[in-house]
Amino acid sequence: NCSTWPIPQVMAKVYLVMIATIVLLASLLLPLASASRVAVVAGTHGNEFTGVYVIEQLEPAALRRDYPSLRVETLIANPRAFSATRRFIDADLNRQFAGRRSEDTQQLEAVRAAEIEAQLGPKGSAQACDVVVDLHTTTSNMGCTLIVNSYCQLALRAAAYLTQAWAGGGGEGGGGEGGGGGGPDLPASVHPLRIYVHDTSQAAAPYLCSVGRAGLTIEVGPTPTGLLRADAVATTQRALGLVLRFLDLEASGRAPQPPPTVRVYVDAARVPWPAAEG
Repeated sequence: NCSTWPIPQVMAKVYLVMIATIVLLASLLLPLASASRVAVVAGTHGNEFTGVYVIEQLEPAALRRDYPSLRVETLIANPRAFSATRRFIDADLNRQFAGRRSEDTQQLEAVRAAEIEAQLGPKGSAQACDVVVDLHTTTSNMGCTLIVNSYCQLALRAAAYLTQAWAGGGGEGGGGEGGGGGGPDLPASVHPLRIYVHDTSQAAAPYLCSVGRAGLTIEVGPTPTGLLRADAVATTQRALGLVLRFLDLEASGRAPQPPPTVRVYVDAARVPWPAAEG
């Protein structure tokens, strides 16, 4: 279901006003600091190779040059599953961060989630990583989808920035009006950009990106699991580069004014899928 989601200055309905006001107040309590710590995560699902390849191509010196207001670190979230080319070993790692993970120390992903939260968290605290960007692919025809949790105003502003910049070419310093200057040339993308807003609180969100004070997920498809495709790599690199560019502008106080509204997809209903008998 496609909707128009308000940037906090413009609200259309009462319940949207309540959500936007809560998020705006939270952002004032937790501003994006200069020299912000940004974690770029891949391999949360071990059979999704694109994100791992992309972060392995990142060069620390280039990151410091292109995004001087950021401290960017990388993390392969589930190396055991990645080595085995499996989505997970015991349980989906991207559902382990809602505070109710299994206490079974034999479950690899529960143990790994605790390790990640210790490294990037504690979840949602002032000590947590400023922003977590989680890289994914999908076999579904989603194009390049930014998955934004409704509590995170910073992620919504980043998505709005990408909406304006996406149609531009690779080397125009952000693309489109209000793109902002600086940053590397970015590969063009054959994938359309979409934004999916998941309505959840930070405490209830089970996703890895929710460990940081802010976070979002980049998901690119269609692409098969267990292999690399050049178009998915180029699109992931472009989306990540634009997210980092926005965060650098935001941290240095140079972010462009967001548009009053941005078009997003939201959940309309759950559709049951018939399971095979036996």
